[in-house]
Amino acid sequence: MSSVSNLFSSAVSANVFILLFGILIASEIWVLVKSGKNAKNVDNGSVVVLNVCFVAVLSIDYALLLQDADHLQFKWIFTWAGIAILLIGMILRWGSIWFLGRYFTGRVQIQDDHELISRGIYRWVRHPSYTGGILIFMGIAMSINNWLALIVNVLLIAGAYLYRIRIEERALMNYFGEAYKDYMKRTWKLFPYLL
Repeated sequence: MSSVSNLFSSAVSANVFILLFGILIASEIWVLVKSGKNAKNVDNGSVVVLNVCFVAVLSIDYALLLQDADHLQFKWIFTWAGIAILLIGMILRWGSIWFLGRYFTGRVQIQDDHELISRGIYRWVRHPSYTGGILIFMGIAMSINNWLALIVNVLLIAGAYLYRIRIEERALMNYFGEAYKDYMKRTWKLFPYLL
């Protein structure tokens, strides 16, 4: 089993990662409990799927971290690149949540006076907070220098978000009708030019 000082490329990178990770956990707890007033819950269990995947991925990452197995070469490059991607993902996720304001909730909900937001980052991407979430988990895996964690994180988290997106988009199409279908035609789901 490795000591914590050997798991990252330096004590500085370990401390930066731990700080960001703590902020991330606190903010995601806030997201989980945030719900809209006068909102119709159409979540279909997607919040459970997401949280089970989050816990599974973090548990797998932690186990791989302690085993000190399958580390990538050029450890310091991947550590700092992972921390940068983690930070970019957090900024994108928080920015998207802030931009939606009261329309953002921890569960898929449609509010009585729901507004279709199609400005800012939402002009190009329909689910930028989920894009940020995928980048966060990609950054975590890169920070711990583990290629297996990178594969597991991206596959599980992207799968959970795609499940949630299917539920969310069905609810938004039911509420907004053609306006949402038109919005879907001119935007990317998660990543511009990819998906």
